[in-house]
Amino acid sequence: PATELPGIRWQRCDLFSRLQTERALECGDYAVYLVHSMLPARLTQARQQAKSQGKFLFVDVYTTWCKPCKEMEQQVFALAEAGQLLNTHFIAIRIDADQDKSAQVNALKVTAYPTMFYFHPDGKTLHRQEGALDAAAFLELTQGLMQFRELESAYEKNKDKAEAVYNYLQVLDKVNSKKAELLAFNYLKDVPEKKLDETLNWQLVQRFVQPTQRVLFNRVIAHKELQEKYPAEFAAFVLKSIQTLKARAIELQKQALIDECIVYLNDYKAFIPKSDSLQLFFQLEYAEALQTENLVPLLKQYRAQYGTNDIDATLRMAYDLVQDHFRKDVLLFAEGLADETLPRQPTALAYLVKAIAQERLGNFKVAYANLLLSYQNADEEITPLINEYEKKLSTLLANEFAEGVNPASMKSHD
Repeated sequence: PATELPGIRWQRCDLFSRLQTERALECGDYAVYLVHSMLPARLTQARQQAKSQGKFLFVDVYTTWCKPCKEMEQQVFALAEAGQLLNTHFIAIRIDADQDKSAQVNALKVTAYPTMFYFHPDGKTLHRQEGALDAAAFLELTQGLMQFRELESAYEKNKDKAEAVYNYLQVLDKVNSKKAELLAFNYLKDVPEKKLDETLNWQLVQRFVQPTQRVLFNRVIAHKELQEKYPAEFAAFVLKSIQTLKARAIELQKQALIDECIVYLNDYKAFIPKSDSLQLFFQLEYAEALQTENLVPLLKQYRAQYGTNDIDATLRMAYDLVQDHFRKDVLLFAEGLADETLPRQPTALAYLVKAIAQERLGNFKVAYANLLLSYQNADEEITPLINEYEKKLSTLLANEFAEGVNPASMKSHD
C-alpha cells in the first residue's frame, strides 16, 4: 500500500515484474497504467539501483525479429554461469528497441542489434558492444570489464611497471584496441634492453608490436635473448608480423612494403621454414591483387621452380587463372599450360581452359570449337560445367551473329 484514502487502497508495482503485477491486481476494481512514464523509468531506475547498490549496469538492447538476439538469449543469457555473474555483480536489464522509444533509450543511438552496454556504478560507460557474442567471449568480456576501473587506476599509478601495464592492456584491448596499441607502444619503446625478454614484456610485444612501428619492431626482432629464450614463439611472431606487413602493402598498394617483406624473410630465414618459397609467394600475391605488369613473369618463375609434370595440377592452375583473370597475357599463359598437357593426354578440362581463354579474348568461334572438343573426353563430373559454360558462350555467339547460332546443329556439323 502506497497511500490510504477513505474507500480507496492504492497498490504500487513494477509492471515489468509479472509476479508483482499479479499480486497488485488481486481483488482490485481498477488498474491505472502510467504508460507514458513506464519505459523511461525503467532505464532511469536501473541506473539509480546500480549507483545505490554499487553494482555495474548491463543493458541489452534487442528486437524480437533479430536472430542473433534470440541466439544470445537462448545460448548465453540462459547459462547458469552468465546468470550468476550478472545477478551477482550487475543490475541487468533488456530493452526491446521496437517497444521502447523513450528519450533515454534513443540517446543510446543504437543502430545494430543486439547492442550491449556496460556501465560502471558511477554511471560512466565502460564499453559498448555491437553484435552478438558466444558464451565464452561474453563471459571473458564481462569479467574483464568488472575490473576495468581498478586496473586503470593501478596503471595510472604504475605506468612503468610491467604487471600494471599488462593487466590493464589485457582488458583495454577488448574495449579500445587502438588505444591499447598506442599505450603498449609508449611503454615498450622505453623498456630497457635487458628487460625486454621478461615474460610479461614479451607477451606485450607479441600482442601489440606491429611491423609498421619500424624502430621498435626492428629492435625486437634483433634481440638475441628473445630469439634464444623463446625460439618457437619468436619465429611465429616474426612470420605473423611479415604477413601483416604484406596485407598492409596490398591495402596501400605499396611495392616498397613488399620489398621490406622480402628483406625480412631473407634476413630471418633461420626462423622461417621455406623462406625462399614465401618470398616468391608474397610477390605473386601482391602482383595478382594489384594486377601488376610482372604478374606473368612471376607466374612463369613459380611454374619453373615449383611446377610438376602432373597434368591435373597443371590444369588446375590453368583453370584458376582463366576463371580469375581477363588480362590477355595471363589468359595466353593459362592457355599455354593447357597446350602443354594435350600431347600427353587430351582432356576435357584442357579444352575447357582454352575455350574460356579464347572467349575472354573475344574469339568466340575459336572458343566454341574448343568447347566442342571438350565434350569428347568429358566425364560425369565435368560435363555439367561444360554444359553451363556452353549456355553462356551460345548467348555471346548469338549476339555476335544477327542470325543467331544453333548449338545442336553446330555440334552435328562439327
